[in-house]
Amino acid sequence: MTAIEWRRLALLALGVPQAGIGVWALVAPMRWYGNFPGAGHHWLPAFGPYNEHFAVDAGAGLLAAGVLAIVAAIWLERRVVQVTMIGFLAWSVPHAIYHLTVLDALSTSDNVINVSLLAVTVAVPALLLATANGIPVNAAEPWDPYARMPRP
Repeated sequence: MTAIEWRRLALLALGVPQAGIGVWALVAPMRWYGNFPGAGHHWLPAFGPYNEHFAVDAGAGLLAAGVLAIVAAIWLERRVVQVTMIGFLAWSVPHAIYHLTVLDALSTSDNVINVSLLAVTVAVPALLLATANGIPVNAAEPWDPYARMPRP
């Protein structure tokens, strides 16, 4: 895998889940609040009662972060990646710090999962930001999954 490909993959791995979670929170805020992260886990009620304003605002922020990471993966230009990762870290670092200070709200197994996923939302953007100088200012044309396929 080339450096360009791993950067695209990392940006998509950050962006797609955030955008999906954001859409879920916007479309069905009460269901999102009561059922996040899914698979039988219910993390958000452990932090307080449902608040539609919080749920919709959180969904909009998650969708925005996800869309920016997806656009950065498609355009893959140095400044776009840098600005996107700075913004992502401006959200993910305080979010991770908060959850590290309230470990009593979730079970041990849920905390392990939560903290591990939050660590990814800090480590991957930090790595992408630290290595962004390796991306040319105009690194590539928008992503074409068929670009490597032989043309007839």
